[in-house]
Amino acid sequence: MLGGLAVGHAIAAANDPYYPGKPVYRAPPRPVHVEGPICHFERRETIDPYGDIYIRRVRVCE
Repeated sequence: MLGGLAVGHAIAAANDPYYPGKPVYRAPPRPVHVEGPICHFERRETIDPYGDIYIRRVRVCE
């Protein structure tokens, strides 16, 4: 009887996928307030002395 119990347990353990447990819910982190200028990138056209047009990415801070 104990042999059958051990074999049954081994078969059941092999077929059962690992279950990590219940999900844990936490509050989202608080928003971070950043002081200072707000910056972003813009594309700007520049013309060189020869008349060629170049598009450059320029960092603009407000």
